[in-house]
Amino acid sequence: MRTLQRHAARFDEGMKVGRHGRSDRGKKRVVISRRWDKLVPFDASTKAKIAEDLKQEIRGLLKGGMSWGHTLQEAEKFLIDATRAWGFRPGDLNVLERACSIPTDLVSVELHFRNVHRFKRDHKAYDDRRPRIRRTVACMQPMELVVGDVHPVDIHLTRPDGTLATARLIGFLDWATQRLWIGLIFSKGVAACKTAT
Repeated sequence: MRTLQRHAARFDEGMKVGRHGRSDRGKKRVVISRRWDKLVPFDASTKAKIAEDLKQEIRGLLKGGMSWGHTLQEAEKFLIDATRAWGFRPGDLNVLERACSIPTDLVSVELHFRNVHRFKRDHKAYDDRRPRIRRTVACMQPMELVVGDVHPVDIHLTRPDGTLATARLIGFLDWATQRLWIGLIFSKGVAACKTAT
Protein backbone atom coordinates (compact mmCIF):
# COMPACT_ATOMS: atom_id res chain seq x y z
CA MET A 1 0.00 0.00 0.00
CA ARG A 2 2.85 2.32 0.86
CA THR A 3 4.47 1.74 -2.59
CA LEU A 4 1.25 2.74 -4.33
CA GLN A 5 1.04 5.89 -2.23
CA ARG A 6 4.62 6.82 -3.20
CA HIS A 7 3.81 6.28 -6.89
CA ALA A 8 0.68 8.42 -6.58
CA ALA A 9 2.69 11.20 -4.89
CA ARG A 10 5.29 11.11 -7.67
CA PHE A 11 2.58 11.19 -10.31
CA ASP A 12 1.01 14.25 -8.68
CA GLU A 13 4.42 16.00 -8.74
CA GLY A 14 4.77 15.29 -12.48
CA MET A 15 7.51 12.68 -12.13
CA LYS A 16 7.71 9.47 -14.14
CA VAL A 17 5.91 6.57 -12.57
CA GLY A 18 6.61 2.94 -13.36
CA ARG A 19 9.33 1.51 -15.53
CA HIS A 20 11.26 3.74 -17.86
CA GLY A 21 14.48 3.36 -19.81
CA ARG A 22 17.93 4.31 -18.69
CA SER A 23 18.99 7.91 -19.15
CA ASP A 24 22.16 6.78 -20.98
CA ARG A 25 20.36 4.37 -23.29
CA GLY A 26 22.08 4.02 -26.67
CA LYS A 27 25.34 5.49 -25.39
CA LYS A 28 28.47 3.38 -25.09
CA ARG A 29 29.14 2.84 -21.39
CA VAL A 30 32.35 0.79 -21.78
CA VAL A 31 35.41 2.16 -23.57
CA ILE A 32 37.40 -1.10 -24.03
CA SER A 33 36.34 -3.49 -21.25
CA ARG A 34 34.87 -3.00 -17.79
CA ARG A 35 37.95 -4.42 -16.10
CA TRP A 36 40.33 -2.14 -18.03
CA ASP A 37 38.08 0.90 -17.54
CA LYS A 38 38.04 0.38 -13.76
CA LEU A 39 41.77 -0.32 -13.46
CA VAL A 40 43.33 2.56 -15.38
CA PRO A 41 43.21 6.05 -13.83
CA PHE A 42 43.06 7.94 -17.14
CA ASP A 43 40.56 10.65 -17.97
CA ALA A 44 37.83 10.04 -20.56
CA SER A 45 39.71 11.68 -23.47
CA THR A 46 42.85 9.57 -22.86
CA LYS A 47 40.77 6.38 -22.68
CA ALA A 48 39.03 7.32 -25.92
CA LYS A 49 42.41 7.97 -27.60
CA ILE A 50 43.78 4.58 -26.51
CA ALA A 51 40.57 2.87 -27.68
CA GLU A 52 40.83 4.55 -31.11
CA ASP A 53 44.50 3.54 -31.43
CA LEU A 54 43.55 -0.03 -30.49
CA LYS A 55 40.81 -0.07 -33.12
CA GLN A 56 43.25 1.14 -35.80
CA GLU A 57 45.77 -1.52 -34.74
CA ILE A 58 43.14 -4.27 -35.06
CA ARG A 59 42.14 -2.99 -38.50
CA GLY A 60 45.76 -2.91 -39.61
CA LEU A 61 46.36 -6.49 -38.45
CA LEU A 62 43.28 -7.73 -40.29
CA LYS A 63 44.26 -5.81 -43.43
CA GLY A 64 47.63 -7.56 -43.24
CA GLY A 65 45.94 -10.96 -43.36
CA MET A 66 46.31 -12.01 -39.73
CA SER A 67 43.86 -14.59 -38.41
CA TRP A 68 41.18 -13.77 -35.85
CA GLY A 69 42.97 -15.49 -32.95
CA HIS A 70 46.36 -13.96 -33.64
CA THR A 71 44.75 -10.55 -34.05
CA LEU A 72 43.21 -10.93 -30.59
CA GLN A 73 46.60 -11.82 -29.06
CA GLU A 74 48.45 -8.98 -30.81
CA ALA A 75 45.73 -6.51 -29.81
CA GLU A 76 46.15 -7.51 -26.16
CA LYS A 77 49.91 -6.91 -26.41
CA PHE A 78 49.27 -3.54 -28.04
CA LEU A 79 46.85 -2.52 -25.27
CA ILE A 80 49.37 -3.48 -22.56
CA ASP A 81 52.10 -1.45 -24.27
CA ALA A 82 49.78 1.52 -24.88
CA THR A 83 48.61 1.53 -21.25
CA ARG A 84 52.20 1.51 -20.04
CA ALA A 85 53.18 4.20 -22.55
CA TRP A 86 50.56 6.53 -21.07
CA GLY A 87 52.21 6.13 -17.66
CA PHE A 88 50.20 3.44 -15.88
CA ARG A 89 52.49 0.77 -14.39
CA PRO A 90 50.89 -1.27 -11.60
CA GLY A 91 53.06 -3.22 -9.16
CA ASP A 92 51.67 -6.57 -10.28
CA LEU A 93 52.09 -7.18 -14.02
CA ASN A 94 49.49 -9.99 -13.97
CA VAL A 95 46.81 -7.50 -12.93
CA LEU A 96 47.52 -5.40 -16.01
CA GLU A 97 47.57 -8.43 -18.32
CA ARG A 98 44.20 -9.64 -17.01
CA ALA A 99 42.72 -6.15 -17.35
CA CYS A 100 44.01 -5.84 -20.93
CA SER A 101 42.15 -8.93 -22.08
CA ILE A 102 40.40 -7.84 -25.28
CA PRO A 103 36.67 -8.55 -25.67
CA THR A 104 36.11 -10.69 -28.75
CA ASP A 105 33.52 -8.23 -30.07
CA LEU A 106 36.22 -5.60 -30.66
CA VAL A 107 37.87 -7.89 -33.22
CA SER A 108 34.69 -9.42 -34.62
CA VAL A 109 33.24 -6.01 -35.52
CA GLU A 110 36.30 -5.20 -37.66
CA LEU A 111 36.47 -8.52 -39.56
CA HIS A 112 35.24 -6.88 -42.77
CA PHE A 113 38.71 -5.31 -43.09
CA ARG A 114 39.96 -8.75 -44.17
CA ASN A 115 38.57 -7.84 -47.58
CA VAL A 116 41.51 -5.45 -48.02
CA HIS A 117 43.95 -8.35 -47.69
CA ARG A 118 41.83 -10.51 -49.97
CA PHE A 119 41.74 -7.71 -52.57
CA LYS A 120 45.54 -7.33 -52.52
CA ARG A 121 46.52 -11.02 -52.38
CA ASP A 122 43.68 -12.99 -53.99
CA HIS A 123 41.74 -10.74 -56.31
CA LYS A 124 39.76 -13.64 -57.79
CA ALA A 125 38.38 -14.66 -54.38
CA TYR A 126 37.54 -11.01 -53.68
CA ASP A 127 35.75 -10.68 -57.03
CA ASP A 128 33.86 -13.95 -56.55
CA ARG A 129 32.31 -12.60 -53.32
CA ARG A 130 30.90 -9.51 -55.00
CA PRO A 131 27.17 -9.55 -55.77
CA ARG A 132 26.33 -10.27 -59.38
CA ILE A 133 23.84 -8.45 -61.59
CA ARG A 134 20.46 -10.13 -61.54
CA ARG A 135 18.43 -9.54 -64.66
CA THR A 136 14.66 -9.75 -64.85
CA VAL A 137 12.36 -9.99 -67.85
CA ALA A 138 9.68 -7.80 -66.26
CA CYS A 139 10.18 -4.74 -68.52
CA MET A 140 12.01 -6.41 -71.39
CA GLN A 141 10.67 -6.04 -74.95
CA PRO A 142 10.54 -8.99 -77.40
CA MET A 143 13.83 -9.44 -79.27
CA GLU A 144 15.60 -7.04 -76.88
CA LEU A 145 17.92 -9.84 -75.75
CA VAL A 146 18.50 -12.81 -78.04
CA VAL A 147 20.87 -15.68 -77.25
CA GLY A 148 22.20 -17.90 -80.04
CA ASP A 149 24.32 -21.04 -80.28
CA VAL A 150 25.57 -23.49 -82.94
CA HIS A 151 26.00 -27.25 -82.42
CA PRO A 152 27.15 -29.95 -84.84
CA VAL A 153 24.66 -32.78 -85.31
CA ASP A 154 26.44 -36.13 -85.11
CA ILE A 155 24.14 -37.83 -87.65
CA HIS A 156 25.57 -38.50 -91.09
CA LEU A 157 23.19 -37.99 -93.98
CA THR A 158 23.77 -39.25 -97.49
CA ARG A 159 23.34 -36.73 -100.29
CA PRO A 160 21.84 -37.69 -103.67
CA ASP A 161 25.36 -37.77 -105.15
CA GLY A 162 26.48 -40.29 -102.48
CA THR A 163 28.60 -37.98 -100.28
CA LEU A 164 28.15 -37.74 -96.50
CA ALA A 165 26.82 -34.55 -94.95
CA THR A 166 26.76 -33.39 -91.33
CA ALA A 167 24.25 -30.72 -90.38
CA ARG A 168 24.73 -27.81 -88.01
CA LEU A 169 21.98 -26.98 -85.55
CA ILE A 170 21.55 -23.22 -85.00
CA GLY A 171 19.27 -22.06 -82.20
CA PHE A 172 18.10 -18.63 -81.05
CA LEU A 173 16.23 -17.89 -77.82
CA ASP A 174 14.26 -14.69 -77.30
CA TRP A 175 14.86 -14.01 -73.62
CA ALA A 176 11.76 -11.87 -73.10
CA THR A 177 9.17 -14.19 -74.67
CA GLN A 178 11.08 -17.48 -74.22
CA ARG A 179 10.43 -18.35 -77.87
CA LEU A 180 12.94 -20.67 -79.50
CA TRP A 181 13.96 -20.82 -83.17
CA ILE A 182 15.92 -23.85 -84.35
CA GLY A 183 17.34 -24.43 -87.83
CA LEU A 184 19.35 -27.21 -89.48
CA ILE A 185 21.98 -25.90 -91.88
CA PHE A 186 24.07 -27.92 -94.33
CA SER A 187 27.31 -26.54 -95.65
CA LYS A 188 26.45 -27.73 -99.18
CA GLY A 189 22.98 -28.42 -100.41
CA VAL A 190 19.52 -27.44 -99.19
CA ALA A 191 18.82 -26.43 -95.58
CA ALA A 192 15.96 -27.96 -93.67
CA CYS A 193 14.57 -25.59 -91.03
CA LYS A 194 12.23 -26.20 -88.15
CA THR A 195 10.75 -23.73 -85.69
CA ALA A 196 9.71 -24.65 -82.17
CA THR A 197 8.03 -22.53 -79.50
